[in-house]
Amino acid sequence: MIEQFALINPWILYPVTVALVLGGAWAGRRLGARARLRDADNADHLPAAQSVLLGLLSLIIGFTLNVSLSRWQARQSAVVHETTAIESAIGRASLLPGADAGATRALLADYLRVRIEIGAPGGRPRQREELAHRSETLQAQLWDEGRLATLHGLQPILVASYLTSLDAISEAHQERLAADYNEIPAVVGVTLYGLALVAFGYLGFVGGAKGARNTVSNAVLAVAFVTVITIVDDLDRPDAGLTAVSQRSLVGLDAGLRQ
Repeated sequence: MIEQFALINPWILYPVTVALVLGGAWAGRRLGARARLRDADNADHLPAAQSVLLGLLSLIIGFTLNVSLSRWQARQSAVVHETTAIESAIGRASLLPGADAGATRALLADYLRVRIEIGAPGGRPRQREELAHRSETLQAQLWDEGRLATLHGLQPILVASYLTSLDAISEAHQERLAADYNEIPAVVGVTLYGLALVAFGYLGFVGGAKGARNTVSNAVLAVAFVTVITIVDDLDRPDAGLTAVSQRSLVGLDAGLRQ
């Protein structure tokens, strides 16, 4: 979601964000206490603005959570579509001549394992790019095998069936890349974190201006809001840990090939 934080696990960023938000609330309370000393009767309007800020923060969190969930579901669907495409290609490869069928199935098995690796949690952006390039190289080799089958005089309808399955693999590859790279804009992420800091800073300011110590309630609210923000961040990362897209369908297909 935020390119500068792309290499930081959001659940490592979580306690840091909680600390920053609570630090903002503490600094706000100090400023509010000073303002109260200057004018103790000028704090009546502050709670209304506080409610607006917290409401705006809740609205943005709800919006980004909904978007992140829809994109997570798109990534999950892309994995299922890719599994179907690869499985279909493996089945149609058996229609090729003996030597071609063996070579093609070996390439498809390699391709399948690369696609499993590209979705493994904890991968780095550069590593994912290298695996995507490796996938495209294997796709080119699979197309070469299809052209060889044509030269071997296999029935055109069988070759066409196999080539159609390769088309499906290419489409699934592009669909998965699009789903992985389709993230929440960085400006929205910056706004989300920045507004959380501002809202809690103002929350502390209101407490200081009214002479109240809301340490416990501020801490509870901070943990609640930052937890949801962290979930949004985690959902928006294709290589996330706790909300990583399941590779079960691809892994199951690979296990079947190894038997």
